Amino acid sequence: MPKYSSIEDSGKGAYCACSQSKAPSNPAFCASGKKHYAPDLRLVPTHVEVHLDVDISKSRVVGRTVTRLLANDDGVRSISLDGVNFIDVNVSDGQKQGLEWTYDGAAVHLTWFDALKAGEERVVTVEYTFVEPITGMEFSTPDEHYPKRPTFAATDNESERARYWMVCLDHPTVRPTWEFHLTSLASHTLLANGVKSWEKTDEGSNPATKTACWRLDYPCPSYLTCVCIGDFLVVEPEPVDGIPIAYIAPTGTDRDDLIRTYDQTPKMIRWLTAKVARPFPFPKYYQIMLPDFGGAMENISLVTFSSVFFVDKAIAPEWKIDMADSVIIHEMGHSFFGDALVINHWEHAWLKESWATYIEALWLEDSRSKDEFEYDMFNNAVRYAGECSQYVRPIVTREYEHSWSMFDRHLYPGGAWRLHMLRKLIGDDHFWKGVQNYVKMFDRRTVETEDLKRALEAQSHRNLTRFFDQWIFSRGYPKLKGTYAYSAELRQVTVVFEQTQVDAQRSIGLFDFNLDVEIIEQQGDAVHVQTAVLDSITGKATVVFSGLKSKPVSVRVDPEMKVLFTLEMNAGEDILGSTLARRDNHTDIRNRIWAASELIKIASYSALHKVRGAMANEPFHGVRATVAKHFASKRTMQAAEIIAEMLHNEKEPRAFVEIINQHGAFRDSKLRHSLLAFLKREDLPSRTQWAAFQALANHLVAEDVSLIEKQISSENRWISGGAIRALGRMGRLQDEEVRKHVFEVLSKLVVYGCPGMLELCRPAAISAFGSFASELSQEYKTRAIDILSDVLHTANGRTIKETTVGALVALQARGTLNAVKAVRPSIAVQYHPSFDKQVAALSRDAAATSNESVLALKREVDDLSAQVRRLEDTIRALTPPPAASAASAAASADHPQHTTTTTAPTATATAATPATAGEKGV
Repeated sequence: MPKYSSIEDSGKGAYCACSQSKAPSNPAFCASGKKHYAPDLRLVPTHVEVHLDVDISKSRVVGRTVTRLLANDDGVRSISLDGVNFIDVNVSDGQKQGLEWTYDGAAVHLTWFDALKAGEERVVTVEYTFVEPITGMEFSTPDEHYPKRPTFAATDNESERARYWMVCLDHPTVRPTWEFHLTSLASHTLLANGVKSWEKTDEGSNPATKTACWRLDYPCPSYLTCVCIGDFLVVEPEPVDGIPIAYIAPTGTDRDDLIRTYDQTPKMIRWLTAKVARPFPFPKYYQIMLPDFGGAMENISLVTFSSVFFVDKAIAPEWKIDMADSVIIHEMGHSFFGDALVINHWEHAWLKESWATYIEALWLEDSRSKDEFEYDMFNNAVRYAGECSQYVRPIVTREYEHSWSMFDRHLYPGGAWRLHMLRKLIGDDHFWKGVQNYVKMFDRRTVETEDLKRALEAQSHRNLTRFFDQWIFSRGYPKLKGTYAYSAELRQVTVVFEQTQVDAQRSIGLFDFNLDVEIIEQQGDAVHVQTAVLDSITGKATVVFSGLKSKPVSVRVDPEMKVLFTLEMNAGEDILGSTLARRDNHTDIRNRIWAASELIKIASYSALHKVRGAMANEPFHGVRATVAKHFASKRTMQAAEIIAEMLHNEKEPRAFVEIINQHGAFRDSKLRHSLLAFLKREDLPSRTQWAAFQALANHLVAEDVSLIEKQISSENRWISGGAIRALGRMGRLQDEEVRKHVFEVLSKLVVYGCPGMLELCRPAAISAFGSFASELSQEYKTRAIDILSDVLHTANGRTIKETTVGALVALQARGTLNAVKAVRPSIAVQYHPSFDKQVAALSRDAAATSNESVLALKREVDDLSAQVRRLEDTIRALTPPPAASAASAAASADHPQHTTTTTAPTATATAATPATAGEKGV
């Protein structure tokens, strides 16, 4: 399941944008340090009937589950079935065996009077009702503000959210068969997993209703079940090898766009089944697209997608290959890796998500080109390494806050790279035969990491224990520092590598792996390859190329892309320039990008000139886009000139967004003018415009506001959302009147039902408003906090709630802390860790403010106390002493020093006090 939190996060590489998990050594990943284990299976559901009477208009469902339970052990007599926030709960025992039950709002606890024997069955029926569930089932229906909103109810369960709409044992290792009886209006389409057994209409009801029964005889965990009910457009192409397929979206969706979105499905099914050498495992393959519906989810035979992946004509040139096709094949890959073979528990989630991510790259390799594959894997490495800069964890770990915390970039691109390394380690033939045996052997079963390991070992006759220990069960990846030296006298090249990633505090150690190095000579393009053997003892390796006939002209490290690592190595301008410019069989995506990045680090005029020239002739769009990002890191006038030139010359829409993003990386008039010129091009893809408006906003020019503001009313969600986000970046505008105008514009957009703006863009408006107002004076911040507090009070749905909380955090709205905390119960438990981080940030602000206030008050009290003391001393100094008695005079005569030591210093000290006090205004 790819995971995205907003349209901004849905670029390739936004895996786990909504999961900010940390490693066990970092409390943010596993605050409790608790280990999680799969449940015991002494008493398990084997078949579940789910009856749902759905009233979409009221977001209300009357439900009933009939669960057949099987005892796998003697003596068991109790079980707890998950079910959250239900009302009108009632339980009955179909066999009248004597049953006691309780419901605590989170689970139905069942206890039979008599213990069961192994092999014995029980049937239990639970009736319940729920209204406006906080998660699990989403409802959509038009209202007066959004009359075009589609009508539907649909479920989205991963990782532990089926329990919010049905009574079940909500764990992946529990895999009953299912039967869904769905009742709704007669005009609605009723969909669920499996095959439709029957459908009938009740004309006697008012309004007329119908009921459909869908049956899934394939064992399926609760998180892979799915129900979709509503007004839908259904396109049914020809079956694929006997498997019915359908493309589905809300009524009103453009049919041609829907077909364009899913048109690769038949090819993908045939490719995937050939890859794993298995027939498609399920009786149908339906794909349904719904507005902003939780990314995409691989439910068995009924896959859901957010409409963010929808491909209309305006976005197709930049979005079809890199996103839509990628996500579609990702979810289809789960048909085997995750659905037919279900993970035993969440620590093994890489066996589904890492596989699905690697399937994306494999599809590119087989359907498009080697360059496309290499660039996808290069980006996978970048995304994973980026997350490792924040935290590290093993790919497989039982320590996490919640199962949802596991769905991060370690799991998706990080795990995909481990699979690729296994493929390269044991070879394609052994790898794919081992994988095919694994898929066949564990069909309809649950799997653990050891199962894949043993299947690959059995096929390759290799001991993979060390690989799994280092790359799967340990943290981190190799970071290499290299040195390159050529001796013309000896005709010899020496390359030294050293692993630099060791970090005892984060439990990152050294790795054992081989690294190929390729040198090409000038004379005859002679090619030499040697292997550096790096170990986990020294972490170092040296390769020497002796007896060269001429000087080397290029160098490549790991030319066949076998290993995950990062490399810093300056091989000199000539070698790097030649490596970057090669266009024969001895070049690859990763090494060209490496050579360009090293030249840009050198930053001399000649080095940058080499890169500039190479980019003018670079054949692959991904290299050009990535190199633009490296140029932007320099933040110089020359870099700005080159980036602007790259955008001017770029013709491939798939490169536009990345190059445009670099136009907003730093402020330079060349970059702004480049963007304005670019925006005049005709037929720009919509996401390109989305990026361009935001990059333009970063230049903080008041006259650009009107250009951006005009786009808010666009019917294209990307263009409107990009314009709104752009305004949110302009809080530091110098023009006070323009700032006030933007504030008023954004303040209206956050309100429910704002005319002239798509509802899908409202989260963008809330986030933008918080960002913009955070740069303004306290007066405007206070107004923004009041407006957002009202939004939070009336918010429905997790997206609006969490976006509003994020905006309040940006504003350091300490006074809203209690209101923010009150939101927590209305958010699913699996989202609590990320929500709690936002609350913690606000709490720290509040605590800091409280401490500052206390300290300020203490300083004020101390100052006042000091002033009082000085006033008292002054009064004493100015007040004449009373007449001395005879006895006192006699005493003074006897002790002349007493008066001197006590009175004189006091008079001296207080004499200066009036001046000091006067200077302070007392």
